[in-house]
Amino acid sequence: MPRFSSAEELYAVVRRMITALQANEAFRAKIAQTEASVGFNVTDLNAEFNLRFSKGEVSGGPGSSKDCTIAVSLTSSVLDNIFSGKQDPESAYTYGSLSLRGSEYTAESMLRFMHDIIGAYKVATA
Repeated sequence: MPRFSSAEELYAVVRRMITALQANEAFRAKIAQTEASVGFNVTDLNAEFNLRFSKGEVSGGPGSSKDCTIAVSLTSSVLDNIFSGKQDPESAYTYGSLSLRGSEYTAESMLRFMHDIIGAYKVATA
């Protein structure tokens, strides 16, 4: 059974995930020198959201990925697998489970945040 049955259900989890990231002082210290954003286009839900990291602050939520540093298109099941730590994002890209707009180098450099994002996602979906 899919984790998300609607865009609204996904957005509720995204909001809780962002709140968890904002409360994580170690993560905020990790992004102190970061100015980047990643947008997600969740194709099967017709949903878009973004995560923004700016000098120690985390923001984002539902909305377009047009002005994001990088954008990722994927299904909700691939998103859930990546954010829950069941699937490696690089493998998902290599095997065509997701597509990327923007610099591969930038996307790869943002992978250092995945441990914290996975933790926040697990809190948000508990």
